[in-house]
Amino acid sequence: MRVEKFFGYASIFNNTDSVNDVVLPSAFKRFNIVKQDGKTKGIKLLLNHDSNLHIGWIEKVKVDSKGLFVQGCIDKKLQHSSIGDNAIKNGFVGLSIGYYANKFTKDSFLKKRYIHDITLDEISVVKNPANKKAVIQSFTYQTNLSLSP
Repeated sequence: MRVEKFFGYASIFNNTDSVNDVVLPSAFKRFNIVKQDGKTKGIKLLLNHDSNLHIGWIEKVKVDSKGLFVQGCIDKKLQHSSIGDNAIKNGFVGLSIGYYANKFTKDSFLKKRYIHDITLDEISVVKNPANKKAVIQSFTYQTNLSLSP
């Protein structure tokens, strides 16, 4: 069986991550879904932010009061999809956003950076997310059943 789809939060608002960044609810007010070959394919899904390990797509995105909730899929047509499938099965259940901070403020006393606006570049499946609350909450398997006599 292969992991087909997963669901979880790629970013949690107002939570200090391991590099002292705090993504604010305003950060995702605007972002574009990437178009590939004329079709809306979603945002690229990578393994460990490695652009050479493209494993699938983020198909649905919802910003709610908690954060950025996503539905992703492992695209078996991609060269490294089996690596992504195995990674999730073996404990890579963290999610991490790859982004450019367009607007942020710094708190020198607390040594935190508050992210007000971002450009989302990609989302990655990772073993140890910077934001420990950003995780895959569930996933579904694709089964290949043969009904041959």
